[in-house]
Amino acid sequence: MVRTENAEVLRTVTSDLSTCVQACAAEPSCHHVALFDRQTQCELYSTHTLNTLCNSSQQDISVSLQGSGFLGNPQVERFQLLSCSLNVRGGASDLLVLRKNGAELSSQQQQQRFVRMRMRKAVSGVFRTQVFSSRTTSLSDAHRFCQDGCSQDACCDGFILNQNILEGGSLLCGWLRAPSVLMCEDQDWDVIGQGPANRICGAGLAYDKQQQSFVFDFGGEKFTITDDALPADSKNKKDYQASIINFQAIYLNTDPAAVGSGSSSCGAVHFTSPLNASVQLGFESLSNDDVLVDHQTKLPVLSFWLNKNDYISQQALLWCLTRCDEEEQCSVADLRDAESDGFFSCSLYPDTRVCGAYDQPIKRSCRPLLGRLPNNTYSKKVDLSGPVQSFYERVPFQKMVSYSVRNRVTLRGTQLLSEGFMECERRCDEDPCCRGFGFVRETKSGDLLCLPLISLGVQTCSKDDTTTWRTQDCTPSEAETTTEPFGWYQKPVNQWTSSPALCPLFSLRNPGNNVSMDGWRLLSDSSILIDSSLSTYDVIHVSRDIATDREKTRDWCLHACQEAESCVAVSLSEAESGVRCILYPDTTACGLSSAPGSLSPAASCRLVIREPALEAYLMTEQSSQATSISVPGHGMLQGVAIETAIGSEKRRVIQFLGVPYARPPIGLLRFEAAQPADWTGTWDATKLRPSCVQPGDVETAASSEDCLYLNIFTPATLRGHVPVLVYFFNPSANQNQNLLTGSALAALGNIVVVTASYRTAVLGFLTAGGLHGNYGLSDQEAVLRWVSAHISLVGGDNQKVTVGAERHGADISSLHLRSSTPLFQRMILMGGSIFSPSLVQTASASRRQAIDLARELGCNTSDLPDDGPMVACLRSTPVHKLNAAQTKLLAVSGPFQSWSPVRGSVSESTSFHKVDLLLGTSEHDGLISRARRIKDFEALQGRADGKTAFYEALSRSLGGASENELLKEAATWFYSLDHSPSAAGYNLFSRALNNATRDLFIICPTVQMARHWATSGANVFLYHQPASSAQDRADVSVPLDVQFMFGIPLQPMSSQRFTSSDRRLSLAVMTYVSSFIRTGNPNPSRVWPESVLPRWQPVFTSEAVPTYLELSPALQHLQGLSQNACSFWRQLGTRLTSKTGELGAEPLQTALTPELPLAAPSSQSQTKKDAYN
Repeated sequence: MVRTENAEVLRTVTSDLSTCVQACAAEPSCHHVALFDRQTQCELYSTHTLNTLCNSSQQDISVSLQGSGFLGNPQVERFQLLSCSLNVRGGASDLLVLRKNGAELSSQQQQQRFVRMRMRKAVSGVFRTQVFSSRTTSLSDAHRFCQDGCSQDACCDGFILNQNILEGGSLLCGWLRAPSVLMCEDQDWDVIGQGPANRICGAGLAYDKQQQSFVFDFGGEKFTITDDALPADSKNKKDYQASIINFQAIYLNTDPAAVGSGSSSCGAVHFTSPLNASVQLGFESLSNDDVLVDHQTKLPVLSFWLNKNDYISQQALLWCLTRCDEEEQCSVADLRDAESDGFFSCSLYPDTRVCGAYDQPIKRSCRPLLGRLPNNTYSKKVDLSGPVQSFYERVPFQKMVSYSVRNRVTLRGTQLLSEGFMECERRCDEDPCCRGFGFVRETKSGDLLCLPLISLGVQTCSKDDTTTWRTQDCTPSEAETTTEPFGWYQKPVNQWTSSPALCPLFSLRNPGNNVSMDGWRLLSDSSILIDSSLSTYDVIHVSRDIATDREKTRDWCLHACQEAESCVAVSLSEAESGVRCILYPDTTACGLSSAPGSLSPAASCRLVIREPALEAYLMTEQSSQATSISVPGHGMLQGVAIETAIGSEKRRVIQFLGVPYARPPIGLLRFEAAQPADWTGTWDATKLRPSCVQPGDVETAASSEDCLYLNIFTPATLRGHVPVLVYFFNPSANQNQNLLTGSALAALGNIVVVTASYRTAVLGFLTAGGLHGNYGLSDQEAVLRWVSAHISLVGGDNQKVTVGAERHGADISSLHLRSSTPLFQRMILMGGSIFSPSLVQTASASRRQAIDLARELGCNTSDLPDDGPMVACLRSTPVHKLNAAQTKLLAVSGPFQSWSPVRGSVSESTSFHKVDLLLGTSEHDGLISRARRIKDFEALQGRADGKTAFYEALSRSLGGASENELLKEAATWFYSLDHSPSAAGYNLFSRALNNATRDLFIICPTVQMARHWATSGANVFLYHQPASSAQDRADVSVPLDVQFMFGIPLQPMSSQRFTSSDRRLSLAVMTYVSSFIRTGNPNPSRVWPESVLPRWQPVFTSEAVPTYLELSPALQHLQGLSQNACSFWRQLGTRLTSKTGELGAEPLQTALTPELPLAAPSSQSQTKKDAYN
């Protein structure tokens, strides 16, 4: 309405539209503004009734009283139309009027001030209700009309304004007289959705089962809601409390002088219910010392205002305590004067006690946290009577590394354990936020403690005893938890609180360092194998209440893996009570993945995990290893990076070649134990150095006395430290030095391969004149010490070292099994055994060999008591002259006259270091084939006639070290060594002699060792390579099984000499060997497809005849390797020598199995052998 002269203007200012509106917003009593003169002049109008004119169209009261009303309430005043006009003084043509939103109004008129309360609901007090249609009436107009009406009624203390969706949309105005209780503050926990409470703050609906309808409570007035009153789109909504009400607010007249409810002329509308004073017995008063106060904290709260006209102070306290007692989540009740005169404020708080997490002292006191000092403040007592309500399950973990303790209760020392345990259960029952508890005994004081837990946090040190690998600190803590009933217990997950926001905040701690996902790779299902028998894993359980953020939980688990030295993989799965995070070392299984018959054999790698997972992550391989490393105490090793072929794949490997592990054993260091290397500066490790001189070598730069070097082959990319193979191998002088490289095996198996030369024969084992021999053994020990000290520089793990060797070198390396402080954990013996008859010799036998050698060289041997001159002569003799002389002698002597370690006797009663063992033999092996280089050397010297003498020496060796004639004759008959003088007869004799010596010195000792190892309980795997046409195509200087192991058939330079079956077999052998080096088991995984790679069965203790794997394309298991021949040597040989002399330097052991019938080799006359049987 324009040009209304009596309109009340608060003030007039010169301003634009924005400034004008801001001025009205800042003034509580401003109702609307008017702008004119091109919006440069602004008038602010107050909330006075002179500034508003409302016109209403009301239904006929008489009709309403007859029952039309609203929602079944006949007393309601219902208006069809309400329209309010704003009065302004001016009337300019450019006039612009803006009104405050009705919900924001706080009106002041006629000296009365109606203030909007933070409370939304009145329990009672409505004595007059007016209803408007929201289709024809605005909220602002309804607010104005309601306010004006209340201000003119002496008994009206305020009003409730409500907007809802009922009957197409309605506005309700409820006039209030002395409301007894106001509740549902804007920030109460049930209003903002933190959790439920035992009250209704929304529409106030209650379901009437008899009437099958909802009852709507509006300040004590009741309305019935049927389906007809609800819009069609709301009938499927479950939460009517939230969906029916759009807006509700209480406005009270805060001027005490104007409040009329206290007048005797105003009738009471509320009667307080009687209160039970005994409720106070369930509470205890809190003092300042009983609480922690943080004025900045904002706690969950339920708020109530109690009218002082209805409640005196003591009644208000009882009401407040009663309300807390009825509220499950209430722990603390606080009563004080409200900010509005005439009311008490009752505030209910949940339990806010937190004793801290795992890093707090175990006896730290626990006090509730409040946002202000206590005044009239009470804490609810815990009722421990009654039965236990939950079944608490013992957590299968010994430690909590992150958890939140609600309270620390020291139980009475006179209690029985069962009573203390039940008290702990009841305390957790009564605490809605409790998810479990610790029932522990403090180790220092012996006190019995109950620790109710808000969160079980992160649980570690699983009690699962199948794991052999840990990443977490599982040392005993100050609380005993291992022996039942002590331990950690969890409440059933379905009984955990549904209102976690009402519990003290506890979350998963952020990792100390951010986790970069660039360092991790999410694996596909095809890159994973699941093996429930896997024993290298560590479980961490993250409780569900702190695992709400999936990415944060994932990052926490990945960080835990990063902090563990050898962890490289993590799998995540969900359990009912949380996230199961499993950490793994490098369980990647790599190997043959193409089926038999494939034209191109292929290899692949998969991560082996223990159980199915939602996600599995593998640490990405680190950037390429450096080609130069610093060796402490020496200097820089300069290596080289190369590409190696694995079938059709190319992989990068770093090589450090010719690395000195000891000082050159020349001059005065000849016949001395290995001395530490003394090089400094920069060492060129890009080229091979000469191998050690050995019998049969011609004079060439390929072999030398200066030969104590090792070669390292390491994958260019690694995920931490990997297992190591140390393989002792002396290439011959006429062999291709690059033939046996560890690059392919290192790349396929993800291991570090070290090959090393060592001194052999006279240079390695001469004993005489104060010389103690065993220099070759000291070389190998020096290699192992070097690896232990330095292999980590190239990514190797010095706690996972496998020693390997072939042929006679395998015999020698097996002696490390007698070491008291071994520097290795596994061993691979290819053609050698600790039980080889010619492995060790006596000092006297070694001295006799030295004298024979000295005589051959023309050294003075006349003064036998003093070997000094002889030793000096041997030490000064040029190495190749020395080697030629020993080769000549070995050409006419047998295995018992070879240079061997001087050690005590070796038998099955000897104490061995029980390591995982893989060993085997080859049909192509034998003492004749091993002596090929010696025979070839002799032929070059024009002494070809020495072959006959050598064969005679081999024949004599069948009688043992003492050349027992009876045993030799028995062996001659058993192996059909008698032959005609023809060439054909001589060839038959040669093959039979090779068979006999192979059985006696190689196969039977190997089988004996396999059976003995199985009996001791260690892992042992046995193989045999049968005769193969591949031998004819392979380089004869390296045994075929060794070539397969090092992947020679896969190398481009040699692959054409081999068939596809040979290449596939080589890949299979490399898979077996690399898996054994990594885990002690040649099978890459129990679940690796057997159709691709048959599972290699170990030798079992119960087997009378050991099972072995035949290294042929079929990869089949067989039994009875040289069974008949070994029965001959172990049974008949022992009997014959028991009466007539020893078989070898030490007697062969008696059979470990019952006596077996002897049968002849296939080349012999079956009729004669049957007669012998």
